[in-house]
Amino acid sequence: MTKEAYIQRQLDDLLHLWSIRASLAGAVIFLLLAGLDAVAVPDQARTFFIYRCIIAAVLIAVGLTLRARPAAPGVTRMLIYFAVLGSVATLAVMILKTGGHASPYYVGLILVAVAVIGFIPGRFSLHATLAAIIYLVYLVPIVVFDRIIDLRTFFMGNAFVVMILSTMLFQRYLSDRALERELGQRYELDQYRFHLEEVVAARTTALGDAVDGLQREIEERKRTEESLRRTAAELRERNEELSWFAYSIAHDLREPLVNIRGFAAEITKGLGDLLENRGTAEHGASYGDLAADIPAAVGFVNAAVDRMSGRINAMLKLFRIMSRELRHEQVDLDEVVHACLLGLEGSLALKGIQVEVRPLPSVFGDRVSLREIMQHLLDNAVKYIDADRRGTIEVRGESTPGETLIFVRDNGKGIAPHDIPKVFEIFRRAGPQDVPGEGMGLAYVKALVRRHGGRIWCESEEGKGSMFRFSIPAAGSADHAAQPEKLRKDGSP
Repeated sequence: MTKEAYIQRQLDDLLHLWSIRASLAGAVIFLLLAGLDAVAVPDQARTFFIYRCIIAAVLIAVGLTLRARPAAPGVTRMLIYFAVLGSVATLAVMILKTGGHASPYYVGLILVAVAVIGFIPGRFSLHATLAAIIYLVYLVPIVVFDRIIDLRTFFMGNAFVVMILSTMLFQRYLSDRALERELGQRYELDQYRFHLEEVVAARTTALGDAVDGLQREIEERKRTEESLRRTAAELRERNEELSWFAYSIAHDLREPLVNIRGFAAEITKGLGDLLENRGTAEHGASYGDLAADIPAAVGFVNAAVDRMSGRINAMLKLFRIMSRELRHEQVDLDEVVHACLLGLEGSLALKGIQVEVRPLPSVFGDRVSLREIMQHLLDNAVKYIDADRRGTIEVRGESTPGETLIFVRDNGKGIAPHDIPKVFEIFRRAGPQDVPGEGMGLAYVKALVRRHGGRIWCESEEGKGSMFRFSIPAAGSADHAAQPEKLRKDGSP
């Protein structure tokens, strides 16, 4: 909207509002001045009261019409012309009935001029037209119907009316100019306010975007720092595991080598004695001792070589587990567990073990690895069942928004608290060594769970049984995409 259109619209709104007020106030004033008629012209008081009631009704009708619904500016001006013309015509009739050019009722014209020109805002052209209507409706009936006897009074009255109208028009001109300037300033302030609101809204949006960007950057930095922290923790743990792994390899392979070396030295000594006593009486005795010792020594050497070979094969299997490419898919753990139990059917029947498998959820992982995880956990539960009571094994699972937890519980021999940290280490076995094995099963399990980004830990009470729990992250979760959660040496979270 342009500035001129805004000013015109505001003037039209003010004209409409004050026209309603002036019409209703004029009706009241016309009726109240009836009291003066009874004093000034008692013989005409009744007739004038009828005139006043008629024009008051006209003014009230105009005011209520304008108040009922907003009218177009042209309609409002036409109603104003009609109300003013009716009011002035009524006063002109009353002037003619009370002395014409010498009547004091011309003061009523001045009141109408003050009410219309003084209180109703609008363009100067409107007020000039109204002033002309007021003056002409006053003057024409006197000139046409009245005998002007007292020229001095006539001219003085006309001069007074013209002076009042001119003064009111001049005052209205100044007021209208001031009002237009005020409305122009208000328009400029509104435009500036609108512009300022747009700027503030744009700046607020930009600031919000900047805050969101900064928040995202902070969150990204936190994720990066967390990833670095977890990576550093993983590296520290891997270094510790590597050191422990190297120590374990050195320790566990050293024993067979020492045995081989010892028995080789014993055979070498026996051969030396045999050669040294050749041709003597002691030669036969030395040969007999050597012939008796060699088979036993060779047997010990072969046993040591077998132990070394078994441990080397176990380490190679661990390396293959750590390097094999995982093929992730949706895996039904019920099928996996029942396939494992099928392979253990003979041992379960022999030991009379009761197995309860509750409905298990599907997980997103490598089918072969999950089969091996469950196989080792179930095999361990069967191996370490307590022969003195009926064995039970329970397998269940639960899903959370971020991961799936699997529980394998047994009522077997249990693990002493100080042995729990050993169960996930390579070549380490807890409790009495009355079950065959190399101590690698749970090490395989831990490696496979960690490759899935999960956790594994053990809770056990000696003489009552154990519960192994492990987690597999949900597909698309942060643990699936980022580094897996790190475990302590005992495998706990």
